[in-house]
Amino acid sequence: MTDTNITQAHDSRSVPPQAGKEGARCAMPPTAQPGIEERIAETGLRIAALQRRLDGALADVRHARRRAAADLALASNYALADMARALLPFKDALEAALAVETTDVPALRRGLELAGRQLEAALARRHA
Repeated sequence: MTDTNITQAHDSRSVPPQAGKEGARCAMPPTAQPGIEERIAETGLRIAALQRRLDGALADVRHARRRAAADLALASNYALADMARALLPFKDALEAALAVETTDVPALRRGLELAGRQLEAALARRHA
């Protein structure tokens, strides 16, 4: 085979026989519209920016939830401690009434009524 024959044989194998030279031109992708690549790139940049904003917003929400849970736990602990402090006078009055050994029932009753009023006052302060 000569060099010309080898080139022709190679060319005939690279392009399908039915396509010919016209088929080779049609097989190439059509040229893109002017500016479409730029529009695609801009859209990709906008998508990336929106994704960053979404990620930031989600991180803010997670932080707010953690902070709210921590605040709720602190408030609950504070409320329990505050209620316990408010009930201490009632406990003291009740223990004092029980510690007195007396046969004077009216005096015992007055002591228990005083303890009851202290309990009511402590509960009223918590519900106000």
